[in-house]
Amino acid sequence: MGGCRRTGKIVAANTGAPDSGDNDEMPDRPELSVLIATLDYPDIHQVVASLLQQDLPASSYEVIVADSREGAWKDIVAREAVRNPAVAVTYLQQDCDLHHRARVLNAAIQASRGRILVFLAGDFTPESNFTGAHLQFHQQHPEMEAVAVGPGKFVREQTQGPLVQWLEESGRLFGVRLGQDDAGWFFYVGNSSAKREFINRVGLFDEDILFDAMDDFELGHRLRRAGMRSYHLPEAVTRHQHEHEVKLADYANSMRMLGRSAVIFEDKYPGPQEWDAICRRTPFSLRMDAVWWRMRYALTWRPESLHRYYISMRDAFFVEGWRRGRQRRPQTPA
Repeated sequence: MGGCRRTGKIVAANTGAPDSGDNDEMPDRPELSVLIATLDYPDIHQVVASLLQQDLPASSYEVIVADSREGAWKDIVAREAVRNPAVAVTYLQQDCDLHHRARVLNAAIQASRGRILVFLAGDFTPESNFTGAHLQFHQQHPEMEAVAVGPGKFVREQTQGPLVQWLEESGRLFGVRLGQDDAGWFFYVGNSSAKREFINRVGLFDEDILFDAMDDFELGHRLRRAGMRSYHLPEAVTRHQHEHEVKLADYANSMRMLGRSAVIFEDKYPGPQEWDAICRRTPFSLRMDAVWWRMRYALTWRPESLHRYYISMRDAFFVEGWRRGRQRRPQTPA
């Protein structure tokens, strides 16, 4: 199992003075805390820079950047904080042997001070109204169980390929097709906000989930059981940007991690799961389905056939990860 060790933090507060390590030093608590896990996102400087240039007054929100890679982004975050000293910025360094998103986000929650927690992916660059949209939502929905879920659309230059178009139009990228007021009880750490009181009631992220996959699904499961109601918040605009063209290999790695995390989830929550049916099949048979649909597409050029190819490959990747997770699962003594 992976581990993390907290080694330090830097803060550029609205006074421009370095932090002594006490989160309560600043007398005025912000309404919102925006929490980001850096992972390996190369454009984290754009994300932080955009957060520090929001339409919302600087005193209304803070930014918490949690790094899981031995201070890899420390200088970048510090530079952006110096350029925009009006907004409180906290950098947390966690030396982890894995991209342990659950642990770094828990550290970010514990270091934050806002009444509302806004989760933002490190490759989602927000527009200037991002924080204001989340704050306005919670002002209009004061009930504790109300959760806002914003979109994460790929930037225009990365939406030309058929894979990205399918991921966006079908909702397969994040597991739900956003676009209505009701977000279907969905929660993810790409672009969502919840009240701190609600998160504290159900508990923080489950640190047994080592990968940046399904940690938010598991927390969302507990939130749903506690009465969560998700609302789509299209005004909280973000630009989802990868450092290169999104290819099937990238999707494969994500789905395999999701499959391994699913084993941890089903051990904690026994019973029927939405992925049971595909896990009864072998990766080989699913790949053969994909070959068939690919051939159909080559003959007919029907988009439906290409989409079925993507679905079959997605399922094959997931089952590969799920089977690997079951093989590596600790055996319970008889």
